[in-house]
Amino acid sequence: PPRTDQIMFFRAVLLLVAAAAVNAAPTCESATITQTAGVCNGLSYTAMMCIPDSMSVADFQTLYSSSDGATTVAECEAMQDLECTGSTKNTAYCTSSGSYCNAQIAALNVAMSCATADDCDVIGRKTYKDVCCATMRNQMTGTCEYDAALVDGMMDIIKGENLCSDTDCASGASALQVSMMLPAVLATFAMVANYIF
Repeated sequence: PPRTDQIMFFRAVLLLVAAAAVNAAPTCESATITQTAGVCNGLSYTAMMCIPDSMSVADFQTLYSSSDGATTVAECEAMQDLECTGSTKNTAYCTSSGSYCNAQIAALNVAMSCATADDCDVIGRKTYKDVCCATMRNQMTGTCEYDAALVDGMMDIIKGENLCSDTDCASGASALQVSMMLPAVLATFAMVANYIF
């Protein structure tokens, strides 16, 4: 299935970092990402992540903890306005416990989570994890107050296209939602360029 801009961006970030260490062996280590600004300020998430050999866990944590710094509540609400055209918006969406921030976690999970170093290559997971179907449903209802029958119909299509899984999957939010996060992606790119160069 097609992948989102943010998931691809996580891999692109680490590709730049890994360029200086072509023969490096990635590791799978526990990392804690704590958002330090923007809508998700204060949100903390700990998981096993693919860490490039050329990067310390501390540097990895710093890199991803600032990835949402450019997204203000107003920018988040503008994205939600577009997505919920014709539907009522879920008021918790643009809070640190809402669906927008859960999508940040999902993108990281899909592209970077691991059980062992065998899951990793120099720029993240060797293969993306599928998003959990229950997580996709929660993302839809956490963004807009859609009619239950509409959500059921959308989930039937998503499952029919194999865009989610009920086993061995990444939770947090719908990978489809993550594509709305261009401001966060651009902010992370600018920060990484300064970090590397």
